[in-house]
Amino acid sequence: MNRNTLVGGALGLVVAAGGIGWFAGSTITSPAEAAARAQAPEASLITAAVERRLLSADIIARGEIDYDDPIALALGGTVGGDQEAQIVTGVPEEGTELSEGSVALEVSGRPVFLLEGELPVYRDLRPGSSGDDVEQLEIALQRLGLMSGADDTWGDDTGAAIQALYAAQGYSANATSEANQDALDAARDQVRFATQGLQDAKTALAEAGGASGSALLEAQAAVADAQDAVAASSAQRTAAVAAANGTLAVAQQAVTDADAAGVPAPGSAEYVALQAAVTDAANQLAVVTTEQDALVAAAQRALGIAQARLAEARNPGDLTLLRRAVDDAQRALTDANEQLARAAASAGTWIPSGELIFVKRLPVQVVDVAVTRGSTVSGTLMTVSGAEIAMTVGVTEADARRLEVGDAVVIDEPDLLEEPLEASIAEIPESGASGRVQMRVQIENMPDSLMGANVRVIIPVESTDGEVLVVPAAALSAVANGDTRVEVEDANAPGTTRFVTVVTGLAADGVVEVRAVDGDLAEGDRVVVGQADIGPAGGDDDGETASEDPSADAESEEG
Repeated sequence: MNRNTLVGGALGLVVAAGGIGWFAGSTITSPAEAAARAQAPEASLITAAVERRLLSADIIARGEIDYDDPIALALGGTVGGDQEAQIVTGVPEEGTELSEGSVALEVSGRPVFLLEGELPVYRDLRPGSSGDDVEQLEIALQRLGLMSGADDTWGDDTGAAIQALYAAQGYSANATSEANQDALDAARDQVRFATQGLQDAKTALAEAGGASGSALLEAQAAVADAQDAVAASSAQRTAAVAAANGTLAVAQQAVTDADAAGVPAPGSAEYVALQAAVTDAANQLAVVTTEQDALVAAAQRALGIAQARLAEARNPGDLTLLRRAVDDAQRALTDANEQLARAAASAGTWIPSGELIFVKRLPVQVVDVAVTRGSTVSGTLMTVSGAEIAMTVGVTEADARRLEVGDAVVIDEPDLLEEPLEASIAEIPESGASGRVQMRVQIENMPDSLMGANVRVIIPVESTDGEVLVVPAAALSAVANGDTRVEVEDANAPGTTRFVTVVTGLAADGVVEVRAVDGDLAEGDRVVVGQADIGPAGGDDDGETASEDPSADAESEEG
């Protein structure tokens, strides 16, 4: 064996010995090292950044988008005050939008106006009429700019506004009936006669003191003329009342004949018209009787005055009759003026019940027309729906109580919209049998993609006034004196913390609005929300780390 072989063998033994030593040193642990490795590392802080942002608490719901519910329109009576058959003479096309003051239909050449209101039409409205329906009409006329104010009584300004409403659509308003006009004319005559009678009575009293010659002859002639006037007015009354009675008898006979023949059938429009004719004739008889009685009474009072004058002329010392004549004439004039006021109140512009239809909301859109030109009005005329697209959103009663009409609604449907669409609450009705409230939301400038869609809506019910500091709810803890605080990590010394007392505000989406009252807190600061413990060096049996325990953290802060 040579020298080189011996040297190589020695070097191999040295290398092998070194490898064995390294392996032993890397795998053999001393008891002290093993104990140190078994200890848990120091717990680290779990922190979150303080943010500045606008905070809001929202109601999240789903909404159905479509047109308003359809409404069936029908006449509330006859048009034009005509009791004969009502013939359709004009109809709108389907799809037509009808706004307040629009003519929805034309019947027998007369318009049927559409106005907004809750109370259906149930009677003709005339001068002197009063009630909620008159106030509803005047409020609608006020919205149209035809009246400056509204009350519950039909006055001269109401009649003028109605005339303007009809004229705007190319029609003439309904004028007073012939019977009412006759009553008004008679009342005016009665006032004229009573005024003259009072003047005559006062003149006679003033001139009392005796008369002779021509004055006595004039007094006698006045008595004769007054007697003729009484006779003439009595004859006129007899004729007028007889004519009115004849009209009533004809109308009553028509109903009797119809009852006997069974044609027209009771309850039909023609039969109702016959009955209405009887009512009109009876009303006319009453008016004529009142008018003629008043005229006869006025003539008789004039005769009394003439007779008193004649008596005074013959016996100038006795003024009792003349004074009594003045008092009687004054009372007669007062009565005549009251009757004129009543007659004037019932005469003038008026609206038949068939020429008005009130609906709860306008505008509306014609969906279906059930009648054609030339057909007789019967039942539903047409069906309309809301011209504006609306959305129905269902919320709980509790959420509904937090909302008001006019509150903003955000439609957030990324699959249908490039960006959220704003709308507003239009109506919050009572809850249904299910306990949910179906709100109506009005949408303007809605894209076609949303029609008929079921969409997600966000209703902000509370928000901060601008951007505020917010922290996670887990960062808040309470101390014994009732204060609330957060623990802030020192940015220059990780693991070192300080406490800041805060007051809280709105809470939403897991964060809470805070404002520092003792200490400094700014956007970007890191607040402690918990502590993380990664466990022993070798980990636990499951290989999991310990989880955050905010409650334990809060307890340690209070301690």
